[in-house]
Amino acid sequence: MSACAVILLSFLIAATPTPTPPQKSGATLINEALVQLQAPKPSKEVQKFQLKEADINEFIAVAIQSKKRLGVKKIQLDVAEAGRVAAVATINMDDVKLDNTGVWLFKKVLSGTQVLKAQGKVVRTGGKARYELEKAEFNGVWVPAWLASAVVSYVGKNQPPHVDITEEFDLPFGITGLVFHSDRVEITR
Repeated sequence: MSACAVILLSFLIAATPTPTPPQKSGATLINEALVQLQAPKPSKEVQKFQLKEADINEFIAVAIQSKKRLGVKKIQLDVAEAGRVAAVATINMDDVKLDNTGVWLFKKVLSGTQVLKAQGKVVRTGGKARYELEKAEFNGVWVPAWLASAVVSYVGKNQPPHVDITEEFDLPFGITGLVFHSDRVEITR
């Protein structure tokens, strides 16, 4: 909050006998944005939503705690310019079922809870997008991007909203734009 806003807020508190409402949590702010996005667009005017990285991460944490996610214990995102997104995910590999023989052998080596760090970028074309995984590591050990993509693909396909982000998918809610900044994502529809 800027110094000017703090001064204004303190003035309003001093001038008004009623207490100020509590500040909304990041998870609440993201949930409200999702509710607005899910609702029919009220007019033909362009709508913009600014989603802060910290709020997104808080929303993800609440979502994981409130509903068991297949193998996922924790996810932390780090957004950057030009569609760059890094993620650190704690995954219970015992809950992840992979079909490819090479991937299955890899899973035999990594069982139990593992930490996956992934770096890549979101590529948007028209009303579609996909996540291109560029590099990844499990517990600090580099693994081929295709192998980590298999884990990301499985987890995405097998839990709501059942979307494999490593393959091109339709952007929901009539979203027409995604702009990534160092601490937030701007969504346009």
